[in-house]
Amino acid sequence: MLNRLLLRSTAIMLWILSMFFTTRLEAQIIYVDSANIVGIHDGLSWATAFNNFSDGVTAAIPGDSIWVAKGTYQPAANSSFTMKNGVAIYGGFTGTELTLTSRNWHTNPTLLEGNSATVILNSLITSSALLDGFTITGGNTSAAGTGGGMTNNTSSPTLNNIIFLNNFATSVNGGGMYNAANSSPTLTNVIFYGNTAFTGGGMFNTSSSPILINVAFVNNISTTYGGGILNGFSSSPVLTNLTFSGNNAISGGGIYNGASATPTITNCIFWGNTAAAGNDIFNNGSTPSITYCFTQTATIGTGNITGITDPFVNDALPAGTDGIFMTEDDGLELIGCSPAVNTGNTAINTATIDIAAQQRVFNTTIDIGAYEYQSLPDGTSLALNNDMASQTIYPGINSLIPTGTCRIIGQLLPSGANPVADTVSSQVWIDPVVQTYLGQPYVQRHFDITPAINAAAATATVILFVTQAEFDAFNAVSSTQLPTGPSDAIGKANLNIVQFHGISATGIPGTYSPGTPVLIDPNDANIVWNNTLNRWEITFDVNGFSGFIITTNGTILSLNLLSFTGELVNGKTQLQWQTANEVNTDHFEVDKSTDGKLFTPLTNIKANGTGNNSYTTVDEQTQSGDNYYQLKSFNKDGSYTRSNIILIKVDNNDKIPFVVYPNPTNNQLVLEYDNISNAIITIYNLAGQRVLTTSTQGQSKTSIDVSNLAAGTYIIEYNSETETLRDKFVKAN
Repeated sequence: MLNRLLLRSTAIMLWILSMFFTTRLEAQIIYVDSANIVGIHDGLSWATAFNNFSDGVTAAIPGDSIWVAKGTYQPAANSSFTMKNGVAIYGGFTGTELTLTSRNWHTNPTLLEGNSATVILNSLITSSALLDGFTITGGNTSAAGTGGGMTNNTSSPTLNNIIFLNNFATSVNGGGMYNAANSSPTLTNVIFYGNTAFTGGGMFNTSSSPILINVAFVNNISTTYGGGILNGFSSSPVLTNLTFSGNNAISGGGIYNGASATPTITNCIFWGNTAAAGNDIFNNGSTPSITYCFTQTATIGTGNITGITDPFVNDALPAGTDGIFMTEDDGLELIGCSPAVNTGNTAINTATIDIAAQQRVFNTTIDIGAYEYQSLPDGTSLALNNDMASQTIYPGINSLIPTGTCRIIGQLLPSGANPVADTVSSQVWIDPVVQTYLGQPYVQRHFDITPAINAAAATATVILFVTQAEFDAFNAVSSTQLPTGPSDAIGKANLNIVQFHGISATGIPGTYSPGTPVLIDPNDANIVWNNTLNRWEITFDVNGFSGFIITTNGTILSLNLLSFTGELVNGKTQLQWQTANEVNTDHFEVDKSTDGKLFTPLTNIKANGTGNNSYTTVDEQTQSGDNYYQLKSFNKDGSYTRSNIILIKVDNNDKIPFVVYPNPTNNQLVLEYDNISNAIITIYNLAGQRVLTTSTQGQSKTSIDVSNLAAGTYIIEYNSETETLRDKFVKAN
């Protein structure tokens, strides 16, 4: 009887135990909320949540998840928290959520705060242990073999969405994290900010090879080596898409590699780090692989870029205006024209989001650094003379920006029947003075945009940028004005684009082959002054490419005016001009003025209309003083172009006191004067510096070679024993 009772009792106990263990073998959520200070604390719901972080970890078994509500959690004095294999620990809850996706760890900060020791101490922890959505802060250790924020000994936990903030290991190693004894933690979307240590301000690795993806090391300090990271003996970390900014050490402001360390560093930015030796990276007995990185000092390796300008939106405010790290307003986001945009190695990428939870790989090519720029590149300042760009064209507006600059040439929007695609090359030229094409002035800034494929038939919308100063320079030599200001409707109506199909090595109008010109009259509503960026923006559609000039004439010129000159012969002005490639030219009108502003017709000359020709006419009524002349070339449709203005000076005796021509000139400058004494001729630039001196040698006409002078405006002085005369001339390219 007794045996039967014992057997029954044993069976009941085994059933009870089996029911208990069967229930706990099923994964469950354990809840922790520091605000739950009364009632039951069994961790089975938010209402009965543990209020101590360690209690939640102790209760968890492999397969469990721990949900931790916002607040600050601290271990007992001089002790540390630990992670647990097979357990996923999530922070960032308000304390009411029913699903993991409902949490927001950015706005519900969950702090694990140190208490005179390392905050988290892991030993023999595997990658099955996960920590996600926490700020680890206030760690302070002086114990050898421990770090301020987290210590991993033979441990490889998985960390996502973690901030290591203001932890200290002032006399030891690893202010933020210490990895030793074959530890290989995996960190994704992590910030190390303001941590301090003797070595390895942000992270210290010895015989360890952590994997870091989308991680930023910001304003960490080592009092010796490795402001951001120190890689010590036999460590081979893999660092992909990291950002190092504002870290400081004696050696290796960003990273210190020593003692046979072999890190792989790819797609990383180093900017604003400081050290007595090696602001970016210091290598001592190490062989790192460094590729596709943006550094301030030249670094050998495929795809590396030596930075010249700050790539960040505002590195002085790394957490942005909201003060929350890893959000879209972070100051370590890339500026649109940063050379780090679209220049990384996409092939190694495994992430779908960047450190701010934005799309990783926005434009087919990954960016360098922890943050991915979420738009097409843009420029805020205009391109300089000879700036060139070559880039792949995407749907939408593409800014044409030379690599490594924030300067913009123009913009291109694929549109029309054959939208431009693939690779497009672009270039801008800015002439020192306003030049003319077939006698017609055009704006100093002119452009070439050439697709690699289908250049003759590709279609697009083009946006060109010009300064008001460039319009003003054009207006100074043209009677038909471009806009003098944002509200100048007449100037907008006058503006035209001349496009040259074909190819040119110089971008000079007339040098394109086959060079077919096309007149484009942009809609006046698409000629807009951008007051914010201080530039004109001119938008128009094109059918084919590639050269563009901005001018005012409403026609394509029907001839090439080679020269227009004048000389005084027996008190009368003899005018000559030469043309080339006349097509449908109707006639010429010679206009005269005494002040260089108000011109009246002097005479009309019938054009030959075809081929190359020379013409001449005489002003029988040449007056004493200044005589200005300008030539109008009329087409058969009534349109016309103006030549340069020439000046003939005459004294009261109808003699030639001082004449300078041709003006402008490319090579030879001719002076005529009525004094045949041996005079000195001196040419000065506008700064008053003497650039050339010669003598008349008793002649009344002197030819001077000015081909070696730089393009620009000069003052020429004729100085004899009896008089000194001065005039200006323009040296063209």
